[in-house]
Amino acid sequence: MGTYESIKYDFDGSNLTGLAAGGGKVLQVVEGTDTATRNTTSHSYTDTGLSASITPANTANKILITVTYAGADVDGYSYTNNIKAVQPFRVNDAKVNLLRGATQLEEYRLSSAESTDSTTTSKFAGIAQVSANRTISFQYLDSPSTTSSTTYKTQFLETSAGTTGSGSITLLNGRIQLMEIDGT
Repeated sequence: MGTYESIKYDFDGSNLTGLAAGGGKVLQVVEGTDTATRNTTSHSYTDTGLSASITPANTANKILITVTYAGADVDGYSYTNNIKAVQPFRVNDAKVNLLRGATQLEEYRLSSAESTDSTTTSKFAGIAQVSANRTISFQYLDSPSTTSSTTYKTQFLETSAGTTGSGSITLLNGRIQLMEIDGT
């Protein structure tokens, strides 16, 4: 397994000169990391331990949030009806939730679907295969409309699809980056 290195960006843009007027400039970057392996079998959202706080300079500014996990695994077994008969399938669903404070901003779905019956090799259409240690990354552009310190964090949960089953979601080496974008 490779090394996961944390990089801290520590600038606010106050010393920049000669820039054209108008919005769109990056004013500050804040980063939070979590190097622990996080796992849950809970069907309720649980904090992942990944968070970062930023204080916007202007209520018109936006925050670009980038969340990355070096590895993700959705695993477990459920029993579902595949039209012919009830058979065991690896059909698991997990979600990662992005929040500003207690406000849900976005919910990202991670799913896997694979037959465990050796007579069939088909995958369910429309469901992406998620395998161990697959990197996941997503972005969200937020308009918090505040100049107060604002905390962003992630949560996760596992839901087993099917009539019977249990599963888990594991997240490895999380990183959250918050970039304040000038909105004036």
